Amino acid sequence: MQRVCAFSLASCVALLLFTGVVSAQGQFSFGFSASGAQPAPDLGPTQSAFDANALNDTQDDGPEWAAGALGAATVATGGTSQGTYFTTIEQGDAGTTAGAQGWQLAFTASGCGASIIAATVTQTDLAPGTIEDGERGPGGSGGFDATELTSGAGNEGAVSAIVLHLKKGTTLDPTGSNAKPATGPELNPLTVCRFLVESDNPATGGDTCTVTLAYQDGLQGSGQPIDNKVTQDGQSVVPTVTSATLEKTGEIPPCDQQAGAYGLGFSDAVLNSPSYYDNGLLGSLGSGGTHTVETPAGAVPEATVWLNVTVGPSAPPAAQPQGWQLAFALNGAADLTEVTLGGSALWAVDNGPTGGFDATQIVDAGKNGGQEGFVSGVVLHLNKGTTLGEAAAAADPSGGPPGTVSILRVELSGEGEQGESATSAQLIHQDGLVGDGQPIDNKLTVQGGSVLPCNVIAPLTADVNISFTAGIVEAQFIRADANDDGKNNIADAVWILNEAFRAGPVTACQDAADANGDGVVDAIVDAVYIIAYQFESGAPPPAPFPGCGEDPSTNLACDAGSMSQCP
Repeated sequence: MQRVCAFSLASCVALLLFTGVVSAQGQFSFGFSASGAQPAPDLGPTQSAFDANALNDTQDDGPEWAAGALGAATVATGGTSQGTYFTTIEQGDAGTTAGAQGWQLAFTASGCGASIIAATVTQTDLAPGTIEDGERGPGGSGGFDATELTSGAGNEGAVSAIVLHLKKGTTLDPTGSNAKPATGPELNPLTVCRFLVESDNPATGGDTCTVTLAYQDGLQGSGQPIDNKVTQDGQSVVPTVTSATLEKTGEIPPCDQQAGAYGLGFSDAVLNSPSYYDNGLLGSLGSGGTHTVETPAGAVPEATVWLNVTVGPSAPPAAQPQGWQLAFALNGAADLTEVTLGGSALWAVDNGPTGGFDATQIVDAGKNGGQEGFVSGVVLHLNKGTTLGEAAAAADPSGGPPGTVSILRVELSGEGEQGESATSAQLIHQDGLVGDGQPIDNKLTVQGGSVLPCNVIAPLTADVNISFTAGIVEAQFIRADANDDGKNNIADAVWILNEAFRAGPVTACQDAADANGDGVVDAIVDAVYIIAYQFESGAPPPAPFPGCGEDPSTNLACDAGSMSQCP
């Protein structure tokens, strides 16, 4: 048993907490934790240390800051969030020196407009009833607890002055004899004060701010200024103090929740659609997808993907992209063979952006620290201010307002022959890649200014994974597109009749000429089927129609890649 205080309450507190003598005994440190030995339940109305407002949502370590998160947390933008935290005491040389008889803490929360809005010793690792004074709490065990908030300029925070027992000289025992049951043989450090922090959230998605929890001598509550000390064997010991930080990052909503947002995305076919984030894009909103390429073992795999710009439905007609600068890195088992506007939805307009500027190229890895990739700098028209919407409408006058438009064709090949095991490569947006000019960042030009695509800000991504797998490649084709122009009209019927009766060109994919899908090319029957569909409300051609697809059920000649419109 340690020294027992047999004086008055005032002299006891002075002896145990405010003595100026600093002992060399023991080793103590003050720190912070985001969780105690057990979850912190609602304190209930009897605990005056927390007011009614502070009681709301204090369970499970706060409504928006994750339990145990003293590193980083993502929070909703705007408004405030709260978190429940603990002060801790760690006692070294357990069992060889006298334990702590009491302590005084003075601590603050700063950054992000943070403030401590409540503090209490309840629901910490201390044994129930150990420190509550009969007039201050329900325990009535003869201890002393002066835990309160502080206020005023330079004085915002909280203090907690504790004597475990005013008469018995009770000491803090890290083995758990006077602490709540621990999960192991020792509970060290111990949580000794629970407090609630409220702070502002970042106003914008992706912005960050940092809350710092720190010990600060000199804070003053109802009594005298408090310094951070431990009382051991009747003397004061200055502990080591450790601060803690929490980085708050504003949550970035998915692209479809951002009004008028512009985004990027890859597809495995050319898109020119009025739909924002057309379902032809690989992956889901704000995340990357996968394009799988099957290649016979022993052949070198090749892949084609198209990079698309997406325009949100609330963007006004004038707020259409006029150009872009994009930079994508290539990682994994593939090489870039070509990156071009050729074959994209824009290329149908006089074979490219006439009167514009195009600096699209594969980068030299030697200029980029060994990193492979490509950059693209494009202005649709240098004088007229042509927008993506105008270019897309010119490419497809029957379409609606631009939503998803293919702007670049990216060709890749595997690094070697396809084996039995799958390989993969990734195209990842990466600012700072260098082509022939200056480093390029990912931006779109809208109304003469630069805007960030919504999904080039973490955690959203426009990346794509290309998976090369072994397998038998089934031909892809468009049924009833006999002349391979990507359309279905009377020209296909004429093409089929010319081939059968006038020695016309041979259909490269016989499946495409099988308009009714019966597994046989019958010139008269298939030509009439097309005409009936086009002009007499006849049934449409069976799948694959109107887009590319496979039809392994027939044995008609159709080699993979024989149709220029299909991969």
